[in-house]
Amino acid sequence: INIALILISIDWLFIHTKYLILAYWFLFSVGIYFFMSYVYQAYSKRLKKKLDIGLKYTVVSILLLTLPLLLAIFLIVKEETTSFVLRMSTIYGFSILFGVISMLIFGQTYKTLPFIVWLHKYQPYVGKQKTPFPRELYSEKLANYQFYTYLLAISFMIFGIIIKNEIILQAGSIALIIVAVLNLWNILKITFHKTTLKPLK
Repeated sequence: INIALILISIDWLFIHTKYLILAYWFLFSVGIYFFMSYVYQAYSKRLKKKLDIGLKYTVVSILLLTLPLLLAIFLIVKEETTSFVLRMSTIYGFSILFGVISMLIFGQTYKTLPFIVWLHKYQPYVGKQKTPFPRELYSEKLANYQFYTYLLAISFMIFGIIIKNEIILQAGSIALIIVAVLNLWNILKITFHKTTLKPLK
């Protein structure tokens, strides 16, 4: 992946050739394949079978890496600029920002923020009193609602861009607002969590 990024940067800055872009795409795809193979091995051999909300986001974001890869090869092959190609280009950028990066951010927020707050509030009491788990610092039900609403929002946005339907795009935008509200609710719940301790039995 890094070799592909370096080569394509050099090409864009100094060479400006159209003939090597497929080679860069191939290198990048091979790197993504190796990464996804590693993730699949880790996923298939995991000890904890039920995925928490953070890992749900992470797994979906990794699966969605395939979408920009496929769109990239389509945009490379289709040299003429048509309305449909422009829409595919928009979906390409959208899938990277909202499908991969935002998914990872949401997932890692639910993995790291509760643990950081938990360490700050409960580390001195470990082994002395009964403490909650990091996942108990937020509402798992709201987090799951957020996850599925986000999947719905992405689906609406992509489908709306493909068929140029303003109503579907507006529905996707409303779903994204709901996602933002649910995410903010849980982040505030984690951040302002009050320490609760119980005696060890």
